[in-house]
Amino acid sequence: MEQMEQPEQVFHMFQTVPHNIYIMKIKVYSKTELSRMYNVHYDTFKKWLKNVPDLDLKPAQRILTPKQVEKIFKHLGEPD
Repeated sequence: MEQMEQPEQVFHMFQTVPHNIYIMKIKVYSKTELSRMYNVHYDTFKKWLKNVPDLDLKPAQRILTPKQVEKIFKHLGEPD
């Protein structure tokens, strides 16, 4: 029986993305929008935000800046 030649390169189905490139668009989001994107209750999401380093979140702030959103994505990962 004749042996088949093995390919020199193996191609993967999934492409890896560097940690500083985001699939989701970095833009202004409300806390409610992001909690829905992460598929968690709003109160749970607010607790998660307390653990994001250097977020500089004001107590009554509802809208998150693109810089804050980037920090959230970096800390929590991108929502599905």
